[in-house]
Amino acid sequence: IGLIKAIDHFDPNQNVRFSTYGVPMIIGEIRRHLRDNNSVRVSRSLRDTAYKAMQAKEALVNRNSREPTVDEIAKEIGVSDIKKKKSHLDSYSRLDFSAAEEHLYH
Repeated sequence: IGLIKAIDHFDPNQNVRFSTYGVPMIIGEIRRHLRDNNSVRVSRSLRDTAYKAMQAKEALVNRNSREPTVDEIAKEIGVSDIKKKKSHLDSYSRLDFSAAEEHLYH
């Protein structure tokens, strides 16, 4: 779909190579498809919290040379309602983060 849209909207009079114009459009359509057709929908705020928790966990492991508790991670990222967030983070931690990270940070 991205390639078709790129072909339809490409204007050769703009002095831009087709590949320069088409690649971002194709990538955008792929990301849109992955975002819209994913069977698991997670809010952006929850993804952000989960990413912060992953970073905090890594920092705590490096600092303390042991696995941190959920309460230690929550304190590190400043989460106040730990019981509510814990259940969300526990369920989210079982998901594959590769697609979420790609969508979040690119």
